[in-house]
Amino acid sequence: MEKPAPSEFGITPGDVGLRFGELGLRFESLAVAFVEKPRLSLFAVRVGGASVDTATLRPYLAAAGQYVGINGLHPEAWRATIVAGKRVWRRGDDAATLAGTTLYCWSAGQYIFLLTGSSDAANRAMVNALPGQPAPTPTPRPSPTPQAGANSSDAGSPTPAASSAPGAS
Repeated sequence: MEKPAPSEFGITPGDVGLRFGELGLRFESLAVAFVEKPRLSLFAVRVGGASVDTATLRPYLAAAGQYVGINGLHPEAWRATIVAGKRVWRRGDDAATLAGTTLYCWSAGQYIFLLTGSSDAANRAMVNALPGQPAPTPTPRPSPTPQAGANSSDAGSPTPAASSAPGAS
């Protein structure tokens, strides 16, 4: 993975921030990294102020895709999913995205990541290597409790006490 110095890539946090509306105004720093083969580009921005939730990125995804070369502004092409136990937005296999290319966008507190690449396996490995919001854990179902006044040991199978009850014959 190559990580050029900021003076080498000629973009600023504001350049990327333009695509993220009001959220982009909070972008404080930008790091860019890439791999030539398989092709992979990572944009990581540090955000000032409150932590960013991955779900709040939804309104900016279409424009973020356009920033990395996706011609169509199709927000419906992005899908919420889980990768490596993290909540992410994923895009790929749609008419506006180059065949074989996938994009991921997610947050980790003060950081937002935008990743694009030609190998989904490499993309997923990168998502796995970086921080992110954990996937929600399912809420365990409460154990069923017997209804008040019902004795669950009397139901279903005769016991010596049940067979000797008054009126049983």
